[in-house]
Amino acid sequence: MALPIVEFDPFGGRSVVARPVRPDDLVAVGAMLARLSPSSRRLRFFSPLPRLTPRVVRPMVEVDHVTHEAMVAVLGDTVIGIAEFVRPDPESTDAEVAVVVEDAYQRHGVAAFLFKALARSARRQGVQAFLAEVLPDNRSALALARAMSPDAELQRIDGEIRLRIPIVRMPAPPLASV
Repeated sequence: MALPIVEFDPFGGRSVVARPVRPDDLVAVGAMLARLSPSSRRLRFFSPLPRLTPRVVRPMVEVDHVTHEAMVAVLGDTVIGIAEFVRPDPESTDAEVAVVVEDAYQRHGVAAFLFKALARSARRQGVQAFLAEVLPDNRSALALARAMSPDAELQRIDGEIRLRIPIVRMPAPPLASV
């Protein structure tokens, strides 16, 4: 099933496009992850990961579009973010979610935009909720979860926060005019 391309304009005439990730995005996604600050890497990967190898990046771009889906945010020709979900099997209604946006583009709504684009795809595949484990100091992820769903559930487990974010009533991002 082809996923729609969606866009939004947080930068005054410079549209960000969200589209499904492709295997040939390996270098671009790797470059975006390499541009992340140590703090952003720690919040996304629970470790500062001083070196991002293809072993880390490849699984993010080699998706099956059923149990593993990913969308990239592209500004011009540059990948500036990625959101992905993984679920254990095609019938599962819950999926693990992760979103990361390059530091220079954080706090402009790009993460919310990617989250909504990914949620649109997930709903079409029967996913009803996203699950995420976040570090307690990841205020951006906690705020995103609350903004995306007022019904988001939060549980503290072993020094981490476990989120369950219902996505069934979440508004979809606008389709691109491309």
